[in-house]
Amino acid sequence: MAAIAEWPQSDAGADRLPLYRRIADELRRDIAEGRLAPGASLPTEHELIRRFGVSRGTVRQARAALRAEGTVGGSQGRVFSVKGAPITQPLGELISFTSWASGLGRQPGARVIDFGPEPISADAADALDLPSSARCWRLERIRTLDTLPVMIERTVFPDEIGTMLQGADLSIRSVYAELEARGIVVATARHRISAVAADATDAGLLDIPRGSPLLRVERRGLDRDHQPIEWSIDTYRGDRADFEIENSAAAPTLARRLDEGGA
Repeated sequence: MAAIAEWPQSDAGADRLPLYRRIADELRRDIAEGRLAPGASLPTEHELIRRFGVSRGTVRQARAALRAEGTVGGSQGRVFSVKGAPITQPLGELISFTSWASGLGRQPGARVIDFGPEPISADAADALDLPSSARCWRLERIRTLDTLPVMIERTVFPDEIGTMLQGADLSIRSVYAELEARGIVVATARHRISAVAADATDAGLLDIPRGSPLLRVERRGLDRDHQPIEWSIDTYRGDRADFEIENSAAAPTLARRLDEGGA
């Protein structure tokens, strides 16, 4: 393998990057191009030292950088393994979690943490256009792909919508499918995306270190009559999901796709 001084450079400024970052970039390329598949072990410290012609400390910095961003898992003294690149969820259409996951050939799942009525918060009342005295229903679920936790779903519904969902097994059933069976459709939605760090609660639910990067998606869904029927804050692991939006100046549209049984 070539030593670091002989690496070909596609960017004139790349050779000014710290050595550990250049090693991390090379390993990311190996993962993206399939030379290191998800689940595979990362080369050992000795192998990386020999491949890149650098010190043990530099190799450890590179591996630590990959671990911090979620590309690999493991720790010093243990085997580092590849987690793989995140999968992309489109936001240009209202597609259900289950439909999205199934379309990628993945197995979606859910674990209900809590679902029931409660007094409405000021933020939820504002989002759902409800009085502060209203009762709402709050759903909290862990969403999984191939049994691995990907997202925490925290959704608030107006009382009449939550009552419709009462008794539904939301560990296997879709909220959208349950509502659609009752003539209620989430026809439009507005999403707001932000980056946050995992607090102790979310870190425990998603099986990640505290402070890990998360993508927070706030969604306000409206029915066909433009009445709010859900306000959700979905928190995704940054290493397992990202988002894609396609816009057109000529024909800005938002399509909705909900496969039967999708969540």
